[in-house]
Amino acid sequence: MIELETFNKHMKRVLLLAGQNPPKEQMMAIYEAIQHYELEDFLKAVSDDQLIEEWSIRVNYPSLKRVIEKHMIDRLEREERERKKREKDLLEEAIKNDSLPEFVRDFLRKIKTL
Repeated sequence: MIELETFNKHMKRVLLLAGQNPPKEQMMAIYEAIQHYELEDFLKAVSDDQLIEEWSIRVNYPSLKRVIEKHMIDRLEREERERKKREKDLLEEAIKNDSLPEFVRDFLRKIKTL
């Protein structure tokens, strides 16, 4: 969740770099629309030159949403790759575990090939 103070601080920088001065009502509406996103994704989005370029033309919610979601997708894909790697490593460790019966290790090898 994005706190209003954090939003204002980072948006001020983006607006200065984009050369824009939108109405406060517009910024509050944008905040209300994006406050549910993860802070990590928001922070990456406000540092993204793509957002500054788009906002130098026009300040709008869709461009901010698009950039936040781009970073969210990257983060989710990275987390999924890390999760799969951890699962694979755990499975390989279990297969190498000599204390397990051979039929269990055979079963784990079959799972690994799926």
